[in-house]
Amino acid sequence: MKLHRNLVFATIDSLHLIFNEHKQADKVLKNTLKRDKRWGARDRGFIAETTYDIVRWKRLYSKIADVKEPYNRANLFRLFTVWATLKGIQIPDWPQFETTPTRKIKGKFDELSKIRKYKESVPDWLDDLGLKELGKKWDKEIHSLNQLADVILRVNTLKTTKEKLQNNLQELEIETKSIKGYPQALKLVKRTNVFITEAFKNGWFEVQDASSQKVAKFLN
Repeated sequence: MKLHRNLVFATIDSLHLIFNEHKQADKVLKNTLKRDKRWGARDRGFIAETTYDIVRWKRLYSKIADVKEPYNRANLFRLFTVWATLKGIQIPDWPQFETTPTRKIKGKFDELSKIRKYKESVPDWLDDLGLKELGKKWDKEIHSLNQLADVILRVNTLKTTKEKLQNNLQELEIETKSIKGYPQALKLVKRTNVFITEAFKNGWFEVQDASSQKVAKFLN
């Protein structure tokens, strides 16, 4: 992946507002993504996904980068450098990335991965509480909570059928799969922005996790 200066700078600006000015992440990104009308879906996706990723793994990345709040701009670039290095992305020859210690970052990551609170990037109080409440099960539980959830659609059967929605999305090259035991659910094979589709605008579906969909039948 080639890093583009305007996208990286937009990410850094977003992180500054979130970490230092304590702005709400989704509102920050909503404004950031309007900054340049030339940005396509891939550009906006990079900014949003990278920002959320660094926010989620803030504790781990901060420890590796050896930086603390409040973060100055150089600190934020150090966080970004950690993210890019761990993702296997080549760091460009920009002044902001001078003397990037790639090997040191990977070594520090391996070291901290042996300590659960850093590996899973959670605060001490949460790690202590999880261990107290769940014991040995906490390791598996917190690791599972850090996995990216599947995107599940709930078909609005008042307006369409699951088969019709599935075919409609397939025409847009959005592949879905049925889930056994969940008659109104479709799982996206690959994450994509389904909110811009005509099917969503026409009320054919909503995004809702599979387990929550089972509650509806008890309301009748």
